[in-house]
Amino acid sequence: MVESGERVGCIPLKGYSAGLGLAAILFLAPCALLAGDTAGHSKKSPNSEKQAVLQDNVKLRELHAAYKKAAPGAVRGVAATASQTKKQEKAQSQKLQELKDLVQARREKLEHLIQEHPQAALEAALSSNEKTEFPVQVQSELETHVDKTGSLEVFIADDFEHNQSEAHFSVVADQKRFDLHFAGQEPNAISGARVRVKGVELGGHIAVPK
Repeated sequence: MVESGERVGCIPLKGYSAGLGLAAILFLAPCALLAGDTAGHSKKSPNSEKQAVLQDNVKLRELHAAYKKAAPGAVRGVAATASQTKKQEKAQSQKLQELKDLVQARREKLEHLIQEHPQAALEAALSSNEKTEFPVQVQSELETHVDKTGSLEVFIADDFEHNQSEAHFSVVADQKRFDLHFAGQEPNAISGARVRVKGVELGGHIAVPK
């Protein structure tokens, strides 16, 4: 059972844990057979995928510095002419597009990392403060550190061919559903439990720390 204080990432709130005899007010998750086959997807090590995101982080910082440097302004202490300002604006616009392209490519890598290797994703994520330093035009494509309270959903996928079952967790908060990916042990809780989730979110997926 996951109780307050045992797990920082996902905490059933008081009065809603499975062991408190409130099953009557909790809905049960549906069970279904998932026939998806992931054998065709190449598997990289968590470290190599994390390093790819970390390298993108370095490129982001360098490109962001170049973007700020290209901002229109005085040239060697002398007010820029109209021609110089236009040239500066064009240069900064180009840097912004490069930032957008890099952020999009990085997003795909990090979103996959959250789903497959949440601990590595947590280690590669930008801090909340650093995110706000980037242009607003790209911030929506960057990860967010979240603290959400909502209703837990547990979905059991049965693979009868291989005699395996896998639990999938999500939380409904702020009228949205977020898939949960745990860096540590999955919580012992049932659908309908009221939970608090802390972690790093991107694309509707949350990496939950140990």
